[in-house]
Amino acid sequence: MEAGFKSRSTFLQSFKKETGMTPSVFREKNLTQR
Repeated sequence: MEAGFKSRSTFLQSFKKETGMTPSVFREKNLTQR
């Protein structure tokens, strides 16, 4: 993967650990805050 993760599941686990939400929830929250 481009971000340096070996698999999508590893990226998703790391993302959720750092942000407390999944990428899709993060994206939705940030799209509606503009």
